[in-house]
Amino acid sequence: MKHLKIITKLGIPLVLGSVLQILMNTMDMMFVSRLGTSYAAASAMGTSIAGVVFVFSMLISAGAIALVSQKIGSKDEEGVLNYSGNAVFLSFLIGLCFSVISLIWIDKIINIYDPKPELMSLIKDYVSILFIFNFVVFMNSTLRNVVQGTGDTKGPLYIFGAANLINILLDYIFIMKLDYGIKGAALATVISQTIACIFMLRRITNHIYQGKWILLIKSFKLKLNIVKDLLRIGIWACIQSVARPITGMIMMGIVYKAGSELGSAAFGIGLTLINYFFIMLTGLSGAITILVGQKVGGGYVSEAKEIVKEGIKLSWINFIIFLIPFFIFPEILFIPFQASPEVVVIGKAYLRWIYASLIVVGYTFMYRGAFSGTGQTYPPMLAALFSNVVIKVGFAYGLATYTTLGLNGVWIAIGLSVIVEFVMIHGFYRKDTLYKSFI
Repeated sequence: MKHLKIITKLGIPLVLGSVLQILMNTMDMMFVSRLGTSYAAASAMGTSIAGVVFVFSMLISAGAIALVSQKIGSKDEEGVLNYSGNAVFLSFLIGLCFSVISLIWIDKIINIYDPKPELMSLIKDYVSILFIFNFVVFMNSTLRNVVQGTGDTKGPLYIFGAANLINILLDYIFIMKLDYGIKGAALATVISQTIACIFMLRRITNHIYQGKWILLIKSFKLKLNIVKDLLRIGIWACIQSVARPITGMIMMGIVYKAGSELGSAAFGIGLTLINYFFIMLTGLSGAITILVGQKVGGGYVSEAKEIVKEGIKLSWINFIIFLIPFFIFPEILFIPFQASPEVVVIGKAYLRWIYASLIVVGYTFMYRGAFSGTGQTYPPMLAALFSNVVIKVGFAYGLATYTTLGLNGVWIAIGLSVIVEFVMIHGFYRKDTLYKSFI
């Protein structure tokens, strides 16, 4: 574990950032759940819909972290400036396009769930506000990755951590005090994200452009070769990332049909809880991406491989930590949500089925980080696409519709998809092709 110090130096801020992000999501769900089961279901569905749109930000941000980290490793200062500026400006333009498109198609998107009229209205109230500020989310995603690609993981932690705390405070004010309902949760999100965007622009200016805004603005001039590089990496990462929330939307629809609002509420709360398991893995994977990118950029391929192995060892600690709360005593976790007994029963089954499959997910995250760092995003995309679209959705629909398993069939399908993704990405990684272009 000779790279433990640098992995933890980069990874701990990423982990803490994930903690605050998940905490914010949890508080969102807790505040909204107090309004009733319909509101909890609408929030879960709305978050699922917004997640599909938001992950399109990976189209630029995935390439940004890979290319900036590689330019840092090769000590190409001009490349860092050009790739950073082009990535930020391009994310703004694409995000603005998605703001317009998603608002135009909002009714058609929500109707994927075929919700009841009351539920339809609640979902629309929530996502319409989020969609207006798509461009802010897109910029934040790229700004975060650019800064982290330089090795600075503390800056984004401070900024987005503070934004998440502001979000929680605004949740309380808008929902509990001003009685804005589900709209209050959306307003809290967009206000906090806008504040984060302003401070991240300042951070990138000070950290990369010597504190000169004019240098940042000049770097916004799009260059065809840079745009191609960003999209070459980002297109596959985007497809991979989009596959998850899209299948998540479909899965939410399957859950809604199989378990009505009780099932949807349990699924939404369960997803919020299970996200805590991925906090450490997300931080480790992010650190692996940065370090592998910098190492291969500098020509140190053998060190890059060692770093991935060390990340896998650390991921086992995470699995052991969550064994007791998620698998043995999951009902305790539902207390803060004031969930009904029926929702708790469904949610307990969800957590236990899913956790059993998570024994292999640490490998998946570390391999994914390595592929991201080298800019080879096609193999993990293929694994994610097949496991999520074919395995998860296919088996969930079949088991929930044509067997007596009902919702348990959906949970089994999710677990099976996790295992299939691991098998595929492990096979790709063992081929060792992702490092060959750097040897």
